[in-house]
Order: sequence, then structure tokens, then C-alpha cells
Amino acid sequence: DPPYGGGELDRAMRLLSRSSLLMPGGLVVAEHESGQNPPVTEGLQPVRSVTYGRSSLTFFKGATPPAPASV
Repeated sequence: DPPYGGGELDRAMRLLSRSSLLMPGGLVVAEHESGQNPPVTEGLQPVRSVTYGRSSLTFFKGATPPAPASV
């Protein structure tokens, strides 16, 4: 919920991307201010964004680990 400018979303997204809470391919929904770019976080790929007035929701998908190499 607003206000959005405190940096909490960036910190939360970094923590999620580094933790075991999010399974590979799992979804994260981030609420942020319209007109502001959603946070860019390694390991999370934005897949959709919708805007409702002054708020936007961006949906991120957790990175899937690479397939094991064949021998």
C-alpha cells in the first residue's frame, strides 16, 4: 500500500530472489506506484504489469534453474 518511496519493495524483492521461499517458476506480485518502473531483481523475470489508477501491479516469475548438463 502507498506510500511507495521508502525502498521496502526493492529490499523485499532482493530477499525473495535470494531465499528458498520462492520455488523455481513461482510468482511474485509487486505493488508499486504507476509511472515508476518496477524493481529490477536478478532471478525474477517480469511477465505482466497492470495499472489501477495511481497503483500498478507487476507479476514476476522466479527463475528456473538450468537443466543439468548431459554427459
